Amino acid sequence: LAAALAVAPVAPATSAAAPTAAVTRGETAPTTLFGRLTQAIKDSLPSFGARFDGAALARYSISPASTEAALREGVRLDKKPRAPKEGAVRVSKFHFSAEPSSADEGPVALEADPKDAASIERALRKLVDSDPKRYGASSDDMGKVHVQFVPGAKGTDQADTYYALFRQLKTGADLDGSPYHLLVDGGSLTFVVKVLDGKPVVMAAEGRLYPDVSADIMTPAFDDVKLARLAQDRLHKPVKTSISKMRRELSRVWSFIVRKVKAASEKAPQLLTREITNVEGTWRAVNIYQASDLKGRPVIVAVDVRSGEAFAWSAQELLRQAPAGTDGISGVVTARGTTLSATNGDHGPEDAMPLPYANVYDEQGRVVAVTAEDGSFAVPADSRGARTLTVKLEGRYAKLSDDDKKNPPIQAVIKAVPGQVANAVLNTGADDDTERAADVNGYVYYSKQVAWLKGPGGVSDGRVESQLAGGVRANRTDMPGNAYYSPADDSLNLQAEAELTGKGKDGKKKTIHFENTAQPSIIYHESTHRAVQILSQLALSAEQAASKAFRFVARIVEPVMDGGVNEAIADTVSMFMRGSPLIGEGFMIDGPAGSPEFIRTGENDTVFDPKDPDPHAQGEAFMGFTWMVRQGLSRALGAAAGAAYANLLIVPTTLYSQPQDVPTAMMHVLLGDMTSAGAIPHEALIRHAARQHGLDLPAGLGK
Repeated sequence: LAAALAVAPVAPATSAAAPTAAVTRGETAPTTLFGRLTQAIKDSLPSFGARFDGAALARYSISPASTEAALREGVRLDKKPRAPKEGAVRVSKFHFSAEPSSADEGPVALEADPKDAASIERALRKLVDSDPKRYGASSDDMGKVHVQFVPGAKGTDQADTYYALFRQLKTGADLDGSPYHLLVDGGSLTFVVKVLDGKPVVMAAEGRLYPDVSADIMTPAFDDVKLARLAQDRLHKPVKTSISKMRRELSRVWSFIVRKVKAASEKAPQLLTREITNVEGTWRAVNIYQASDLKGRPVIVAVDVRSGEAFAWSAQELLRQAPAGTDGISGVVTARGTTLSATNGDHGPEDAMPLPYANVYDEQGRVVAVTAEDGSFAVPADSRGARTLTVKLEGRYAKLSDDDKKNPPIQAVIKAVPGQVANAVLNTGADDDTERAADVNGYVYYSKQVAWLKGPGGVSDGRVESQLAGGVRANRTDMPGNAYYSPADDSLNLQAEAELTGKGKDGKKKTIHFENTAQPSIIYHESTHRAVQILSQLALSAEQAASKAFRFVARIVEPVMDGGVNEAIADTVSMFMRGSPLIGEGFMIDGPAGSPEFIRTGENDTVFDPKDPDPHAQGEAFMGFTWMVRQGLSRALGAAAGAAYANLLIVPTTLYSQPQDVPTAMMHVLLGDMTSAGAIPHEALIRHAARQHGLDLPAGLGK
C-alpha cells in the first residue's frame, strides 16, 4: 500500500481527452489520502488493448491507463461467449468447375425456375430435407435472411448468382405455453447458386448448424420483470482482480460506495433480444440486455431465462432530381466539410461540398423536396410566390443526431423566389472549426456511401437504403481515438479530437494525439459495418414482424459474417469508393518518429493467421487481397473497367454471402468470377492474390 500511495496522478492532456485511470475527464486529481489510495488501486489493475473500431491504439503499441476492470466499476466481467465448433455439423463445399469431381458428387442442379427466388428457396429447402444429417438440421430450423439475386456484370459474361443465407432458428414454448422463436448463436447456412447455361446449380454450401440444441431451454422460469431485476443485480457484482486480498476488498468497497452515490443516475439495463447461445459449454436461452458502466461505456448482461443465472461481458465488440425547371423554385445546397485530398485520401481542404439526399422543409416543417447527389433541388411553383425553405443535416438515409448538443444545429434558411436559383451553404463558420466540419462530414459521407452501394457497389437493396435509425453522432467522447457503428441502436458514432495517455510496451508513459474521427475513409468503413449488420437480419413478413412469437428475432444484434471479414469488407468499400488503399491517413497527430501515418493500407503483404485473435489483423489479409485483385483487374481490363468489375465481383459477393472466415471469403470471390458457361476468366489473378496473403485456394473442392 505504501508503494501504491506513491503513485502520482496523471492529469488529462486536453478537455476532450479520454479518461485515464488516475483522473476522469472533468475531475481534478485526488488529494486526500482515501482518494489517492482508491485511485492508486484502480491504476494498478491490468490494462487492456483498445482498438480503432477496434485497432488504433494497438497499432501504436499503447494500452490506456484505464482498464477493462476499472471501466466496469463494480461489474465483474465474464468471457464473451463464442459459437463452439464442437457439436456443429460443418458444411464447406466449393465447386470451381461445373464438372463433377471423383472426390465428390459435384455441383447440384436444382429443379427450380432461375428467374424466381421463391422457387430457388423451395428447391434449397428440399435439398436440405433430403439429407438433414449432412446439413445438421431440417429446413424447419432455417430462418431466411435472403435469397438474393445478383445479375452478372453488364458487358461481361459473368454468371447470374443467387446468394441464399439462412440462420438457425428454434421454436419452443413461452412462459404461457405459446410457441415462439429464437436464434441459435453461430448457426447459419449459405448457398451460392449460379445460373449456368440457363439452369440454377448449387456451386457452394457453407456454414454450420447445431443438431443437439434442445427447445426445452427456451421455456422461461421467470417473468420479464424478474429477469430484468436479475440483470440489474448482475451489474453490482464486485470487480475481480489478481492483486492482494486487501486490494480486492478495498476495490469491492470502493465500487460499492461509488455505485451507491451514483445509483440515482444509473440507467436500467435495456432488453435487446433473447437468443440461444453457448455459455461455458452449455446451450442456454438468455435475455440480452444493453447496460453501461458508471462512465457510460457499454456492457452486455445476459440472463438465463430458465435458471436465472446472469453473466456480463464487454459490448465494445458490437461496436462499426434533377431541377424541375425554371418556372418553379430551385436551388443548390452545399455544406462546408473536409474534402478528399488530391490522392483521394483524408485531409483535403475544408470546402463546400454538395449536400446529398437532404430534406428541404417548407414553412410548416413539411418535406417539399429532397436534394439530389449534386445538392440540387426543385419545388413546384404555386401561388405563394417567394418561399422560406430550410435545409438541415437530415435526409433520405440519415440525420445528424449529436448527443451532447454542445454545438448549435447546422442548417440553412433559404429565401427562394420562383425563376431564380437559390444557393445555400451550411456551416459558414471558421475553417478551423473541426467539430462543425465533423457534423457535416458524418452526414455527407454516410449518405454518399449508401448511394455508392446502391450504384457502383452493386447492392441495390432496400434494407441498406433504410434510414439509419439512431442517426450519425459526431464529436462524441465516450471512446476517444475511435469510431464505431452500434447495432444496439443503429447509430454511427464518431469521436472528437482527443489525447490518450497510457503505458507502452516498455512500461513508460506515452501520450497519443488523435484527430477527430469524422474522416471520409473512416466514415465509409463504419458505414459498411451497418450494411453488414442490416443484411444479416431475418426476412420477416409484416405479419411475422408484428407477431409476439417473432419478437426476439425481429432485430438481431450479431451479424453472420466473421469479424475479420467484416473489418476487411469495410476497408474494401472505403478503398474502392475513393480509389485509395489508405485507411485513417494521418489519424495520429504529431506521432512519434517512425510510427505509421495511417491505420491500415490495402498495399500490405499480411499473411492470414487463423490463430490471431484480432479480427483487424485477420482482415488485413483479405483487404490486401481485395486491393490486389482490383489493381490486377485494372491492369487487365483498363483502369475504369477493372475498378467497376472489382466492385461487382467483391462487394455484393461478400455482403450477401456473409463468409465465416477469410479463406472462405476469398473462395467466394473466386467463385464470383465464374461465367454463365462455367469458366473463371481471372482465376490465375485471384489465386495469385490469395497466395500473396498466405492462402492457397483449393483447386476444385472445398473441405
